[in-house]
Amino acid sequence: MFLTDLTAVIGGNEIFGYAKVLARLDKAETPTRTNYQVATFYGSTTWFLDQIDLTSQWGQAPTALPRWTDLREIFQIPILGLRPADEVRPAQFICSYWEWDFAQAELAAAKSNHQFVTKFLDGTEDWVAAGPLQSAPNGAVAIRRLRWRLAALPSAC
Repeated sequence: MFLTDLTAVIGGNEIFGYAKVLARLDKAETPTRTNYQVATFYGSTTWFLDQIDLTSQWGQAPTALPRWTDLREIFQIPILGLRPADEVRPAQFICSYWEWDFAQAELAAAKSNHQFVTKFLDGTEDWVAAGPLQSAPNGAVAIRRLRWRLAALPSAC
């Protein structure tokens, strides 16, 4: 998980075990396309590129977008973190549950083209070698005005 705020990176790593990394998140936007670039915070290495093209108009949630029901179910799954071992405790998986408030959310069908440009962890070499990738047909949804919060403090899974 890449963030621009050092406090959020440290807290996310210590409390939630999310393996957050301080990064620069560049965004260029038009009404129907958003481009993202994730790069080192103080350098010129690009890790990830993403281009999101809207393929429908924005509409209030819930809406009858393809795969929306499936995506809502995914939101109910806990986010898994791994708190590394230290001199006091062994390594531990941490589950965080989140509350998602879709009352004001707007959705649009989308298509995502993305690419891992540079290896950012050992074991991600194949992600880079895969080259440009595209979201599954009817598999991407753009969401804005989604409110969320942590449901409870994280616990061991």
